[in-house]
Amino acid sequence: MAWAAGGAVASYIGLSAGYAYTAVQTAVALAITVGATYATNALVGGAQQADTSEDGLVTVKQPAVPWEYVYGTVRKGGSYAFIHSTDNNKYLHMIIIFADREVDSIGAIYFDDQVVALDASGLATGTDRNGDNFKNYVRVIKKTGTDDQTAFAELIADAPDKWTSAHRLRGKACIYVRLKFNATRFPRGVPNITAVVNGHKIYDPRDAGQDPDNKDTWEFDTNAANVAADYIRDPDISMGAGAEDFPLAEWVA
Repeated sequence: MAWAAGGAVASYIGLSAGYAYTAVQTAVALAITVGATYATNALVGGAQQADTSEDGLVTVKQPAVPWEYVYGTVRKGGSYAFIHSTDNNKYLHMIIIFADREVDSIGAIYFDDQVVALDASGLATGTDRNGDNFKNYVRVIKKTGTDDQTAFAELIADAPDKWTSAHRLRGKACIYVRLKFNATRFPRGVPNITAVVNGHKIYDPRDAGQDPDNKDTWEFDTNAANVAADYIRDPDISMGAGAEDFPLAEWVA
């Protein structure tokens, strides 16, 4: 039993010793998507090759994908940062990145167009569209991309020769997915995995409890003016305008 034709499943991608993410330094800004890229190798054949949809609901494997910033609430695909199989291809381990900055939360997980119910430990509890139980076949662990984010302990336990405590993916909102091979539950191989994401926490000048220079005080917000201000002030994707250049209170008023 195997996930990929011929039993070949590629190993992890873009990882150097002590660091789980490598980025190309040259970036080209386009709207709020930044053209810096993940360094990748070939991935498992069952995963999606490229997002050709107009709604972004495809998780992709590509040699170069843009950084993504997420504002508001959206269901979206991501990009594979790791794919590896263990136990003679019985288990498939994947990390999918949904945003390249901390987000407020990652909510419902979809396999194709179906929500996968999860318990508090990330184990699937629900059934698929045919009524077959996902239990014991799916686990999903979520991380929102905090500055002090730790590595996926579950992946370290499952693949200690490939993933270590140094692979923290700080600043990357992502999930670890483990699938157990079963031809009935996954007849087409790896499903298209998407998630509902509550996007970035942003500064609101109307809230006296928030500090424009301390993002730990910011909160999730969908106010259009605050979103635009956050984009303009962000040094990584835009102009990085400071308080002396950008009157936040007047902007929002």
